[in-house]
Amino acid sequence: MSRRKGPGRKGFTLVELLVVIGIIAILIGILLPTLGRARESARTLACASNARQIALAIRLFSQEHRGYMPALSDKQWAYQNDTQRSIWVYRSTPGQPPVLLDWASSLLPYLGIKTVEWFPQAPERGSKVFLCPSDPAQDYPGTYGNAGPVGPGLVIYNNMNPFDAGWPISFGVNADIGTQIDRTSNQGRFGLSDNVSVAFGPAGGGGTKLPLNGKFDRVRNAAEVLLVGDCGVRYNGAPAATPLDRQDAVYFTTNYMENNSGLPRADLGRLSGLIKTPWLSGRVPWMRHRNKINVAFCDGHGETILRNTDESKVRISPYMPN
Repeated sequence: MSRRKGPGRKGFTLVELLVVIGIIAILIGILLPTLGRARESARTLACASNARQIALAIRLFSQEHRGYMPALSDKQWAYQNDTQRSIWVYRSTPGQPPVLLDWASSLLPYLGIKTVEWFPQAPERGSKVFLCPSDPAQDYPGTYGNAGPVGPGLVIYNNMNPFDAGWPISFGVNADIGTQIDRTSNQGRFGLSDNVSVAFGPAGGGGTKLPLNGKFDRVRNAAEVLLVGDCGVRYNGAPAATPLDRQDAVYFTTNYMENNSGLPRADLGRLSGLIKTPWLSGRVPWMRHRNKINVAFCDGHGETILRNTDESKVRISPYMPN
């Protein structure tokens, strides 16, 4: 025998349905910002982990390469300082002279990647180490490796082809440590011809102050000196004339910071001075993590730096004030 619905049994009324839908909409409105913040927190943690891994790889590289970190300058200056090709890492091509690897590719073996020599060709697990999940420069349409850059990525500049192309990298290294010295002019050199002057460095030619020439083991007070950090912002205008000062180039430096006459001495050589120096400040990507950046220091520890609060405790120059 089949059962019949009693005459008093009814479905939901329209008003009841609207109330339920309204409650669901309110809950979604409450939960979405929370989920968004949780997602961003996860990206920030992943970014911080990547920065520390790169810093650790540089430390391991240094231990196996006579105290030097990977070369950051154009190959011309690295060759001049490494005539026996025994300090830095070179790509071997049969029948051709050795080619200096860029700094990121030089670190691949220390990140557990031994199947390729060039970091854009690394397997996904390895290539993601060089990327911040919140870096908008990696989301441009197109392909990596185009000059300009046209397409996604940021600029390593030296020992890449094309030199001004965008590549899958979101972190900058400390050029005050890793830039090489031209032994003829006794000046720090980054690109083929531009010179470099580092805050508190020893006197060099032409009134400049010298970088550390890659000698990572000579950094003073390593726990205070930035080694790797979120770096690089795509241009809003024309590129800087000096390659090291390009805002889309992945390097931290105090290059000619001492020429900033309005800079308080307490900020000289520090991240706080970098963001107050017009030709250097544009590269710091505060937008990635809601006014924060992740950095790893020369001793290997990492920190998340809050804008307008923490910059003065981060040194860029590997030299102590005079």
